[in-house]
Amino acid sequence: MTGVTLVLGGARSGKSRMAEQLITALPGPWIYIATAQAFDAEMRDRIRMHQGGRAEGWVTVEEPLDLVAALTRANGTGRPVLVYLVTEDWYFVSHRLPMALAAQRAGYDIHVATRVKAHGVEIEARGFTLHPLDWQRGSLNPLKVASI
Repeated sequence: MTGVTLVLGGARSGKSRMAEQLITALPGPWIYIATAQAFDAEMRDRIRMHQGGRAEGWVTVEEPLDLVAALTRANGTGRPVLVYLVTEDWYFVSHRLPMALAAQRAGYDIHVATRVKAHGVEIEARGFTLHPLDWQRGSLNPLKVASI
């Protein structure tokens, strides 16, 4: 598995189970960023069920409100993470590169999720982490792109 996989679905539709199956097909350890909050007994039970169903090798980062902080802790560098999601690699290079370079100089780990046609090598040469996406511009439907 390469690139980025987005798992979408309604409440209790099996998103966590599907995502866990996909990631555990890769070598561990795996990081689970837990965003749920246990405001009542039912939610506490659901959280316990999720925790109990995970195999050995999981590292859990609990952060219900600040996803940036959670990604920063999870990446192990102690640096904040900035993810650019753009449809085309040329658009990132022509329109977002100066901002990304400034963020990198400010200490951010930069990730770029995009369709790669001609600028992947340039993006990686800047020290950014590239996440190639398999989608077509003009026909973007996140539900179709993310379908498994």
